[in-house]
Amino acid sequence: MLAAALIASVMSAAPEAAAAPIEVLIGTYTDGESRGIYRVTLDSKTGALGEPTLAAEIENPSFLALSPDGSHVYAVSEAFGGGRADGVTAFALGDDGGLTKLNAQPSAADGAKAGACHVSVSPDGEAVFAANYGGGSVASYPVREDGSLGEPATLAQHEGSSVNPRRQEAPHAHCVTPAPGGGFVLCADLGLDQILVYQVDPQTAALTQHSVTDTPPGGGPRHVAFTPDGRFAYCCLEMGNAVVALAWDGDAGTLTPLQTLPTLPEDFDGNSSTAEVRVHPNGKFVYVTNRGHDSAAVYAIGEDGQLTLVEIEPLAVDTPRGMNLTPDGRFLLACGQASDDLVSFRVNLETGALAPTGSRVNVPKAVDVLPLPAN
Repeated sequence: MLAAALIASVMSAAPEAAAAPIEVLIGTYTDGESRGIYRVTLDSKTGALGEPTLAAEIENPSFLALSPDGSHVYAVSEAFGGGRADGVTAFALGDDGGLTKLNAQPSAADGAKAGACHVSVSPDGEAVFAANYGGGSVASYPVREDGSLGEPATLAQHEGSSVNPRRQEAPHAHCVTPAPGGGFVLCADLGLDQILVYQVDPQTAALTQHSVTDTPPGGGPRHVAFTPDGRFAYCCLEMGNAVVALAWDGDAGTLTPLQTLPTLPEDFDGNSSTAEVRVHPNGKFVYVTNRGHDSAAVYAIGEDGQLTLVEIEPLAVDTPRGMNLTPDGRFLLACGQASDDLVSFRVNLETGALAPTGSRVNVPKAVDVLPLPAN
């Protein structure tokens, strides 16, 4: 009787756990029908997406970041004129995925060109970082006890240019990605063809430039993602349609390039550019979105950090910009910026390959997606 009761108890609990939905937030551009950040649920068993609802009204929230404890969300407002919009906004995150605005801070000096395009949070949750594409600068902020942002601790202006006179006439900082351990952040600057490493002051959140790594000329480095163990980093080249594998020395705060691979098929001769790079939570795979070819390049990570192509999977959206994996690594979500939608794919945990779930929902000008950990 005891065994039967135990089995019955497990059987009754298992379906509820398996069916628990994953909350997902979507950043958008608001120059059309969109009003800000949207929220959907993802069925954790099937990958089916629920109906989107508005989570927060905010201008052009083109990138979102979650605090390590899952209690706060930070969003950039991507504007290209001084004073037009807040640079970074802090939100308290409710259990249902709802957002309550706490405050906002600028990402550039008064009157300076900003174009905030990326935001991230330090591993300890004590600092937030932002990159300004339009102004070619980075900002850092201390995080207050309630999750709101303190005044900028750093507004660091990049200088220089690179080989493409149209796209690289000036600096264009495109991401600020914290390194595991929290002592450094990496900024990929598309205009300079460089990844700049900054050291982080743990007391003030201030940044000090520490080292610089060159990337292939004219490639235009965009985003950087680390393996969970912090040994390797991967940078997508927006203009070069490629991904660079790098070894990371967390003690020295330096990068060593290992390999550069294309993200497109050899026979593709159309216009395309990369947008997002993500590392699977299990540390075995890398994913890069291709805008134009409208696909995701999937790679397996070797023991030495170098990549082997698994597949280039069509994403069935127009202009796939943001893309992310669920915390359990079982699903990949991709935004269609020009097709106004969000789609889901099942991930093969053994090979990294993607298979469409068939689920698609309408989200106007979707550009970033942030799956939330289970409560």
